[in-house]
Amino acid sequence: MVRPEQGFESGEVRFEYSRLINRYSISLLEPYLFGTDVSLQSSGYYYRRLFENYAEQREGGRFTLGYRFNRYWGGSVGMRVENVDITRPSVPSPPELIAALGDHFLYGPRV
Repeated sequence: MVRPEQGFESGEVRFEYSRLINRYSISLLEPYLFGTDVSLQSSGYYYRRLFENYAEQREGGRFTLGYRFNRYWGGSVGMRVENVDITRPSVPSPPELIAALGDHFLYGPRV
């Protein structure tokens, strides 16, 4: 198995801005964390969109740890964490929208 001596980490930063949508994100990848077969991938984001009947804002992140068992096999575990805020309902609003107003915290494991 070939391991890079200096690591080939990569990253990406994105900005998207308009009158209706704002989206900002950053992601980082370290395929050989500390020169081992462990990889680390993380990302964070902020998203805001104005819909016709409401506004939605999301902030969150994803984190993944992976391990390369050999040349052909590897595995990973991860976690997603996100906060969703629904605001500015139109009047009149359907009951489903009224029930969804406010902050909602989401999380989920990944295998």
